[in-house]
Amino acid sequence: MGVDWCLPLMPYGDVSQVHRRLFHQFLKTNEVKKLESFQYLAIHEFLYRLAENPRGFFGHTKLYVVLRLVRDHGLNVHRNSA
Repeated sequence: MGVDWCLPLMPYGDVSQVHRRLFHQFLKTNEVKKLESFQYLAIHEFLYRLAENPRGFFGHTKLYVVLRLVRDHGLNVHRNSA
């Protein structure tokens, strides 16, 4: 099927255990917590824009994804610049 590399779809076994251990080793819980407040703000902004203009769904989605990528890579983005 071509999804054998996808961790959630791997059959449970020795290989998946190694992959899961490595995944958790590099994705530290405290790093994810740092992004949590931004995630809430970003999704609220996305939902607000969507409620104001449902026809702009694709534009809102693109903006949300870009903001997440930019912020997740360490850049600060302010609401007025979006």
